[in-house]
Amino acid sequence: MNVEVFDFQKSLKVSKQRVALLVEAALKFLKIKTDLVSIHFVSKSKIKEIHNLLFQDPSLTDCITQPYDPPGLKKEHHFLGEVFICALVAKEWAKKIGADPYDELTLYIIHTLLHLSGLEDTTPEKAKKMRVAEKKVFEHLKSVQVSLK
Repeated sequence: MNVEVFDFQKSLKVSKQRVALLVEAALKFLKIKTDLVSIHFVSKSKIKEIHNLLFQDPSLTDCITQPYDPPGLKKEHHFLGEVFICALVAKEWAKKIGADPYDELTLYIIHTLLHLSGLEDTTPEKAKKMRVAEKKVFEHLKSVQVSLK
C-alpha cells in the first residue's frame, strides 16, 4: 500500500512517516485493502476553496473526503481516495476542549478513513455509529502504539 502524504500547511508539524504508518495501521484494523490513499494537510483558505469547489460551500470545515474506489472493488490499481485535513482547525479545536492537537488530528484522519470505508454521518444515528467506530480505531492505534507524536 502506498500512502501519499502532502503537507501544505505550517500550523502543526506533521511527520509524513508517522501519518503513513498510522493510516496503514488504521486501514489494516478496518480490513481495507488498497493500493493508494492520499492525505493532504492544508490551510484554512485552501480547505475553504476545496469545500467550495466540491460542495459549492465556501465555509470552513475540518476535513473533506473524496472517495474513488470503494473498499472491496477488484481492480488492477485500487485508489481508495484522498482526504483534505485542516491541521489548524484541529489545533484550535484541541485547544478549545483541552485536548492534544495530535490526538485531534488523529481523529480527523480516522474520520476521513471511515468515510472512505463507506461510513456516513449525515443523520444522528449514522453520526453515533461514526463516533463509535472512531473510538474503536483510535483505541486500537493506541494499543499498538501508533501515533502522530
